[in-house]
Parts: sequence; C-alpha cells; structure tokens
Amino acid sequence: MFGSPSLPLFILFLLIVGVYLFYIIRARRGAQFAIRPIAGLSAIDEAIGRATEMGRPVHFTLGMSRFYPDTFAAFAILRYIAEKCAEMGASPIITNSVVTVHLATEEILRNAYSRSIHPDAFREEMVRFIAKDPFPYVAGALETIESERAAANIMVGTFGAATLLLAEGGRMLGPMQIAGTDDLQQLPFYFVCCDYTLIGEEIFGAGAYLSDDPTTRGNLAGQDVMRIILIALILLFTVLGFFGANQLFEWFMR
Repeated sequence: MFGSPSLPLFILFLLIVGVYLFYIIRARRGAQFAIRPIAGLSAIDEAIGRATEMGRPVHFTLGMSRFYPDTFAAFAILRYIAEKCAEMGASPIITNSVVTVHLATEEILRNAYSRSIHPDAFREEMVRFIAKDPFPYVAGALETIESERAAANIMVGTFGAATLLLAEGGRMLGPMQIAGTDDLQQLPFYFVCCDYTLIGEEIFGAGAYLSDDPTTRGNLAGQDVMRIILIALILLFTVLGFFGANQLFEWFMR
C-alpha cells in the first residue's frame, strides 16, 4: 500500500477524520465555535416574529422534494420553525406535493408541539397535501398563502419548473420570503423575488446553525477548517507548479 498512489488518499482521509473528531470532541467538552452569520437563517426569527405580531400564519414548503439530501436539510429548518411557532404562538402552514414527505412534515410538526408548552395547539390542517404535479401544486400553495394571508413564505428544497411561478406569485401576494436550494439553476429566480436566499451549502449547515447540539456544531466547525486546509494545499501546489517544482507533487503522489 505504501508504494501505491492510494497512500496520499489514505493520508488525506486520516487528516479529514482527525479534524472532524477533534472539533466534535472539543464541542462536546463545551468549547464554543464562532459560526459566520447567515442572513437567510437569521431572518427566520424575524419572519416568525412578524407573523406573530400580525396574527397571521407562516407558510413553509419543500416544493417537489423527495427524500434527497436537501430534503433532510429542509427538515432541520422546518423543525426549528415548528418549535419557534409553538413557542411564540404563531400558526405554521406546511403545504406538500409528495405523500411521503407530507407524512414526515406532519410528524415533525406534531413532535415539536408535543414538546412545547402548548401541545394542544397542534391541528392536522396545519399540514396540507396539495397535488403531486408541479403546476397544480403551485396554484394550490399560492391560493393557501392568499386565503390564509400568510405573513411569511419560506421555501426550502427542490421546485423544478414551477420555481419562478411560486417565487413571483409569493412576491406579488406580499409575504416576507425566504428561499433556499442547492439547484444553481433556481437561485437567480430567488435572488430576484425573495427577501433572503440561502445559497447551496447554507441549507446543509442550517441544522448546526439553528440548533445548540454540540456534535453538529463541531461538525460544521470541522468542515470550515477542512475547507481552509484544502484551499491552502491547492494554492501551495499551484505555486510550486508555477515555479517548476512539479517533482515534489509527483513524488508525493508516488
């Protein structure tokens, strides 16, 4: 193994695992890590507070998402929204287009209220299945926002061809809009139509950002450090290659 090209990959693997374990263990022992502010996530409290003051609901949607990585990231955001709504007395409304996701969001909302000081405030009509096709779903979601006079529209997930219709329709109805997706093709529509936009990996860091769990926060801190290390290595080998020191890189890979 030590004479094969797999050695550098093995060393890199040990480095990554070591960094993650170091920060997770430190977090569990009470160390505090500075996490850069993410405007879109910070605005969630503002949106819920605004809805509470106005006596109007908060609309949340995962769009056409099925059980993909961005869906589980959206679940973490929904869990936080549900807990905040239960705490502050706001009324959440979740609209869905996928049956399995619909059941999962209902369970998340039910659990959040069962742990709150107002467990009896949960109502089944807070979670609504609209339609499985994009355009009927968007029409139903916009009708819900309009009829319920939602003060906030939070969209996290995959929305496909109906992205612009939902974002622009929501903008015209007037609620504060926060959106997030890892689909780069959809981001321009959100930049134009929404007050805050979560870009790519920001939704995947939401669970650590919004929670006080030391493991997730340590994991997020480890990711940031690994990015710095990898960028430094790329710059190092780029500079070495520029000055003709390619032999060092070739020796390392051998």
